[in-house]
Amino acid sequence: MDELADSRGLASDPVALRARLAADGYVFLRGLLPAERVRAAGERVAATLRAGGWTTAGSPLLGRAAGPREALADPAYRAAVMSLAFNALPYLAPLRETVRRILGPQAFSYPVKVLRAVPPESAAERTRGRYVHCDYMGSGVQDMLTTWLPLDRKSTRLNSSHITI
Repeated sequence: MDELADSRGLASDPVALRARLAADGYVFLRGLLPAERVRAAGERVAATLRAGGWTTAGSPLLGRAAGPREALADPAYRAAVMSLAFNALPYLAPLRETVRRILGPQAFSYPVKVLRAVPPESAAERTRGRYVHCDYMGSGVQDMLTTWLPLDRKSTRLNSSHITI
């Protein structure tokens, strides 16, 4: 996979953002959100999962869930995904303003937030959390953006959130 094209320089230009989205199918905005807020949410999620036995301090996830159904059955995962710190991220002004520049002033954050908490894997392993995913198939809405935020600086695969706006 090629390096994503950073669109941060286009963040204030709705026409350029829409053009990038149309051309590339995504808009990558490195550093758009305040790092301390994202880091705090990631630490809260990690602490909640650690308390539930998903990991130990300083180690990767233990691979507790094979997919979303198994994860949602776990109380620690549910607590992490329902935490205020995690759920507040899509409502931060820089993200909301950018999305509204792309979709228009009526854009809003869809209430369901998804936490992808998967351990690092080798290509030979059976995937335990990075399943095929398509928001349009589940919602049928064309004017929708999905936001992926890495919550752990060490590995974007370890703790990432999938937030649909």
